[in-house]
Amino acid sequence: MDKKKTKTTSQLKKELDKIFSVYIRRRDADWQGFNFCFTCKRKMHWQKLHAGHFQTRSKHSIRWDYELGNVQPQCPKCNLWEAGQQYKYGIYLDQKYGEGRAQLLEQLGNQIVKYTKQDYEEKISFFKREVTKIINEQ
Repeated sequence: MDKKKTKTTSQLKKELDKIFSVYIRRRDADWQGFNFCFTCKRKMHWQKLHAGHFQTRSKHSIRWDYELGNVQPQCPKCNLWEAGQQYKYGIYLDQKYGEGRAQLLEQLGNQIVKYTKQDYEEKISFFKREVTKIINEQ
């Protein structure tokens, strides 16, 4: 009888980060897999982009946000070497989603949340399904 190994919370978090990143980078990619950096508008293949956060990943309440705009594709230059281009990022968020979006994300980022293993597993399943849909549509 095979016993299924239970994943730790940190393993689930890592798995969620990985599939969420793939989702963000592929979400708006064209049929050839190219997408744009949110802050410098450079066109790159999704595999070379990062999932850049407006409010840092330490803000768990919006770490895996895909609807409000906290996480967008970014090139390595903007995301790493230019510290995420947060000022520009905020301006573009307000342009794309409406005035006050950056401020809203800042406020939401200050909320404290505690995820259970089940929460992580549900999010992982959701993003796996979403990535599969994207792949099937290309």
